[in-house]
Amino acid sequence: MFRKSIFASFILVAFTAIACAQTAPIRGRVEMIDADGKKVPVVGAKIEVFRTDTKGKLPEATTDKKGVFTFAGLPLGGTFVISVSGKGVSPEIYPNVKAGREDILITARVGDGKQFTQEEVREAILKPTTSGTSTQGGDKQEMSPEDKKKKEEYDKKVAEITAKNTKVGENNELIRRVLKEGNDALNATNYDLAVAKYQEGINADSTHPGGPVLMTNKSVALRLRGTDRFNKAIKISAPTDEAKADFEVSKDSAKAAIDLLNSQTPPTDVNELTNYKGYKLNALSAYISAMRIFVKNVDPSKSEDLFLAFQEYLVLEIDPVKKSTNQLEYAQSLMDNYFYDKAVIEFQKTLDTSPNNIDALFGYGLSTWTIAYVIQDKYKNASSQEKQSLKTSEFVERYQIAANNLAKYMELAPNPHKNRAAATETLDSLKNIEKITPQKLPKK
Repeated sequence: MFRKSIFASFILVAFTAIACAQTAPIRGRVEMIDADGKKVPVVGAKIEVFRTDTKGKLPEATTDKKGVFTFAGLPLGGTFVISVSGKGVSPEIYPNVKAGREDILITARVGDGKQFTQEEVREAILKPTTSGTSTQGGDKQEMSPEDKKKKEEYDKKVAEITAKNTKVGENNELIRRVLKEGNDALNATNYDLAVAKYQEGINADSTHPGGPVLMTNKSVALRLRGTDRFNKAIKISAPTDEAKADFEVSKDSAKAAIDLLNSQTPPTDVNELTNYKGYKLNALSAYISAMRIFVKNVDPSKSEDLFLAFQEYLVLEIDPVKKSTNQLEYAQSLMDNYFYDKAVIEFQKTLDTSPNNIDALFGYGLSTWTIAYVIQDKYKNASSQEKQSLKTSEFVERYQIAANNLAKYMELAPNPHKNRAAATETLDSLKNIEKITPQKLPKK
């Protein structure tokens, strides 16, 4: 089950502080250890919260199907005690709760469903029970040897769970800290420090709910550092090995974030599912950005991995602007890696919704021209018998489509624009050599 991350307020490279308020929520979970030693949620348990520094009591709550309870706002500065009761469980008391706690874990025991009164709760926190009696259930009678053994086994399991929860709490604080420090360093373009901070959190607990965020941000920092190193090396004709190493580790870090998320069961809670999808989109985006550079400058044979990541991203993305942008980048990547047939299909998807997109017009026109050129070259070099099965219309029609789209690009693109020289050269070739005159595309 995907655990709700403490990082819902973190975007890819920015950290936003939460403003102080007069109240803060508390959230926790009630579970039991069954006969097989498995932890199971306690559903429908009654949760009462009493203020211990005054006589106040809050409205009651009940646990949901996951054993989770939530109180929207407790006064800051107060100290509270939680009382838990429910069918088939022994009543439990969880003291010294402060507003803002969202990691409370209460382990219940099998019992008779008794409920403590407010007076019993207050008395219990003032007068803890002796070691020979139940510490949370109010059972005052001496235990049989068999019951003592069961209690020892139970207490051992509770101690293990408590130790684990303590470790989780410590990791939460560490990862909050290193994520903020890493993001601050990244925003300040101190890529070395950013990478080190993200790695510190990953080393502490690579399976932590914040792990995908750390891995994703590490990927971004490495890609930016690699780009900086690459540009500096090119400028002075120096080796680019360090930059290429950064690109490789960058794509591996983002892939690790994706794999970690894929290994988890997507949550059913709406808010948790939104967070989960957001983390996955960020990880995929970071992976795609790193892979585009890696494939272009390090290993072109990995292009298929890049295309698969684009396809997964486009399925998940619901923001129309981001989806359109990445659709165009996907088409561009296909063209850059010589998959012209597939590129034409993807450029067309952009033109279906944005017929005046100049980058899509250029990409569609140039990819179509390249396909036509290959077909024509094959026709020229074919034997007389082979030419009978080939039709000149196959490349002539494509040349016409290419000319139409490139002409529209020239009409709409600003001057100067990065692709105007290539478009002009291709159009001149079509007019002077292939005798193709551009036609006006129909308005959509």
